[in-house]
Amino acid sequence: MKSSLLQEQCKALKLGSVSRIHTQIAFGSREQFLTDLFAEELKIREDNRNRRRLKRAGFPQTKTLEEFSWENIVLPPQTTREHLTDLGFIDAKESVICMGGVGTGKTHLVIALGLKAALSGKEVRFFQTVDLANRLLEKNAKGTLGSFTRGLESCDLLIVDELGFLPLHRHAAELLFQVIANCYERRSVAITTNLEFGQWNTVINDNGILTGADLQTGSPGIYAAGDVANAWHPFYERRVRVEHWANARRQGAAAGRAMAGDDVSYDEIPYFFSDQYEVGMEYVGFVTESDRIIYRGSVEEREFIAFWMNGDRVVAGMNVNVWDVSDTISDLIRSRTEVDTAKLTDSDVDLASLLTG
Repeated sequence: MKSSLLQEQCKALKLGSVSRIHTQIAFGSREQFLTDLFAEELKIREDNRNRRRLKRAGFPQTKTLEEFSWENIVLPPQTTREHLTDLGFIDAKESVICMGGVGTGKTHLVIALGLKAALSGKEVRFFQTVDLANRLLEKNAKGTLGSFTRGLESCDLLIVDELGFLPLHRHAAELLFQVIANCYERRSVAITTNLEFGQWNTVINDNGILTGADLQTGSPGIYAAGDVANAWHPFYERRVRVEHWANARRQGAAAGRAMAGDDVSYDEIPYFFSDQYEVGMEYVGFVTESDRIIYRGSVEEREFIAFWMNGDRVVAGMNVNVWDVSDTISDLIRSRTEVDTAKLTDSDVDLASLLTG
């Protein structure tokens, strides 16, 4: 009877373990007994919370920092081992990218950091990249994407493992990109990948992430720029994707202005350059239709300009070991001026003079 009453009283007071463990606590004094009893109750509660956090985290296995080998691990100059292992990056809402080949310990490290974070009272979620992308697609199709992503927003650390091991469907990649972008300065993300940054565009099993002329994706507030952006181009009236750092720099700045609220319509004529092995070249334009290529200068001496023509209009140009002409070529392209091709190929004729027709 007393035992039953004690259980009911503990239940009402939400002291779930007291009725079960009180007989295990040594009695020296009333205060000592209660202090030890409640200390054990608090420990059991914390153990239960840890188990629930670990279950929610979804770690595929248990890995610890004590088991991790830091040999051959290279950290950026601004990062220290202590900043990682003390979980300072989570408190600062910073992200971690573990890059390297198979067997270098990337997954071990992020699981160990996540495990320590969960046992420290932080909410963690672990996903294989493909699993998370497929989950996002499935939730989006069922109309429950919002509730799922809100669940992700409650975590302190999101771990995305094996980015790049398998390509993703374009829409899945866009949804994944949105989730990661939404974490910026709100929560930490830890990503493992076998790809260098320049290869991240290969994650998308399609021709890039579709954006409008303002570089905004189909998800409001989410932008893409650089190699991954397959952006609507107002001048060409079609989508254009350029994989070169010069384009990434220009588009990145434009996307930043758009995020800040400016009215942006990115219509830069595509451009890239290379300067190595005693050959310097610049290419400007986008060949959508061309009936011929004509040359100005000497191809044999590797000092020339090649023009891709659509009728009598220049649609693209490449200057090789000839400098300070790319802006004029871009102006010729943008003007859509019909030019005299005899003058265009004559090195004695100033290119700028052809802009007047």
